[in-house]
Amino acid sequence: MIHILLIEADAAEAARIRDLLVDGDSDQCRVAHVERLSDALQALAEAPYDAILLSSVPTGARGANPLVAIQAAAPDCTIVILTDREGEVSATRLLEEGAQDTLIKEELTAEGLHNVLRHAMARKRAERTFRQNEMRFSNILNMAHDAIISIGEAQRIFLFNQGAERIFGYQADEVIGRPLNLLMPARFARIHQGYVDEFAAAPEMVRMIGRRGEVIGRRKDGTEFPAEASISKLIEGGKATFTAILRDVTDRKAGEAVIQKLAYSDPLTGFPNRAFLQEHLREAILGGQRLEKSVALLLIDLDRFREINDTLGHRHGDLLLRQLALRLKEVLREQDVVARLGGDEFAVVMLLAESKHAVLVAKKVLGTIEAPLPVEGLPVRVEASIGIALFPDHGESAEILFQRADVAMYRAKQIGSGYLLYDPKYDQHDPLRLTLMGELPQAIESDHLVLYYQPKVDLKTRRVIGVEALVRWRHPVRGFIAPDQFILPAEQTGLIRPLTLWVFRAALLQCQQVQLVEREISIAVNLSARNLHDPQLPEKIAVLLKDVSRPFGQIEMEITESAIMADPSNAREALQRLRDLGIRFSIDDFGTGYSSLAYLKKLPVDAVKIDKSFTINMLANRDDAVIVKSTIDMVHDLGLKVIAEGVETREALDYLTALGCDAAQGYYISRPLPAEESMRWLAESSWGRGDELGGEKEGTA
Repeated sequence: MIHILLIEADAAEAARIRDLLVDGDSDQCRVAHVERLSDALQALAEAPYDAILLSSVPTGARGANPLVAIQAAAPDCTIVILTDREGEVSATRLLEEGAQDTLIKEELTAEGLHNVLRHAMARKRAERTFRQNEMRFSNILNMAHDAIISIGEAQRIFLFNQGAERIFGYQADEVIGRPLNLLMPARFARIHQGYVDEFAAAPEMVRMIGRRGEVIGRRKDGTEFPAEASISKLIEGGKATFTAILRDVTDRKAGEAVIQKLAYSDPLTGFPNRAFLQEHLREAILGGQRLEKSVALLLIDLDRFREINDTLGHRHGDLLLRQLALRLKEVLREQDVVARLGGDEFAVVMLLAESKHAVLVAKKVLGTIEAPLPVEGLPVRVEASIGIALFPDHGESAEILFQRADVAMYRAKQIGSGYLLYDPKYDQHDPLRLTLMGELPQAIESDHLVLYYQPKVDLKTRRVIGVEALVRWRHPVRGFIAPDQFILPAEQTGLIRPLTLWVFRAALLQCQQVQLVEREISIAVNLSARNLHDPQLPEKIAVLLKDVSRPFGQIEMEITESAIMADPSNAREALQRLRDLGIRFSIDDFGTGYSSLAYLKKLPVDAVKIDKSFTINMLANRDDAVIVKSTIDMVHDLGLKVIAEGVETREALDYLTALGCDAAQGYYISRPLPAEESMRWLAESSWGRGDELGGEKEGTA
């Protein structure tokens, strides 16, 4: 049922129009008729109507615009103007003011009237829907927290929602019609223009989905802020418009900065942590590749730091760590990165023109760390071990460099060298090392190993008094394998135990064959820490000695100072059990560990060997000379013999003789020689004959 309000002053005309509307079917159309504008407004106030047929000039509307009043009373109602031919011009004006259609009374037909009403009502419904959608869209725009801004092809703003007003501080009427660069800093204009140009060249409809960009916005007060932007483009009627949705991410950025600080910095020192350093090292490697430079990773571990914590307390320990971190930063370049990895570990990453500079830096860092630190008035001295790994020399990834610097640091700590450059021979994970360790058991079984001997000379008689047995590996495929490629790995894996027993057995057999017994020359075998801590070692040695004829005390074992100090009480017991078998002992590499001379008195040892690191430089280095002299004096006070290793010149030999050293060993006397060549050297050399009293060097014989 359609409800129509007919506004017509002429009653007869009104009756005619009613008949045309009803046209025999009053159930489909109900018509109410009024003559005056005031009555029409009253009727509209009392009941809803679907359409209004308006005579162009109804009664009571002279001098007034009836359309305005009716639209105000019934804004959603369809309005069709009825006019005669003379009033067609004024009817056209009413169309422009909002009426849906116009009809000439003289030409009215039932069909024409119904068609016009139907189309007019459809248009009105479409307009009403459009207005509702527009209002809904406007509400959505203004409810959005984000800024929504639209610009035309001239890049002038024509839409600026309330979110944009909140974010930028402008009212919409302040920016509508103005260029977009009003909302961005001048220095970023080119970057922002690039975004616009990119989308101007895009297809008709495109949205930046998955390609959100970050831009910098400028508020009305001049402050700047980071914003996340998504841009869409629409072309209508050949003209492009762009709409940007911007979100102020200032708070998010601040939160991310806090999270990043927590994730990438050490809470104690405020320095970068392990996670940050690993990422930085990866970036440094990329930079090194691009610039053709070396990258150095220094891993620093403080020695015996736990003792400081236990003695002074954790508060003082933390204070010490903070001071050390600052010292490291001060001694390095600004572009170098210092990080605390946790506990008492630090690390440094550097980009270097030459890889050799890494060792110089390590020395500098070590000196800085070892200088006494004042901790609440107490001077505290800290020592450290530094492992160095280089890109590209030792690896091409951050993970490998970390692993290899750690290997070098661990080895530096073992030998007490302070710092050490990575070498594959220290590495349990080196592919060649793994291969050799897999082949070593077969080498032991198949006698691919051989013994070399290096003599020791009594400095008073200048006669050979002993030889040290040194194992070498003649690989059937790889050829001669240097001892530093398999001795340390064998120690680390436990293969040193069967290897030592092989050396001991082979040395005993060769001792008989070359008649060292008759010449009263002792033979010494090296004993490792793993051997020393093997509770079955004395029984195994006893079995090997059972069938060998030799004077009591002619078999010697050399053991390093650090191996003894790893477990002093167990070492003392093991040495005594071996001593009971007639084996003599000397302490090897003395001066590189942490033992005391007082403790040496408790051990069943006969001699101390001064490490070659002191004897090689003693003539040029006063400190080394003092160490050598004082060691000789103190060891003699304990009733023990002193053997100097690393004697490479006649001057060194004479100096040691003058200091009262008992024996010497080194390349000046002889390099290590195979068994047969060694025996020939003993027979032909003046050292072997005992008549070398100041003559020629025999080391190359």
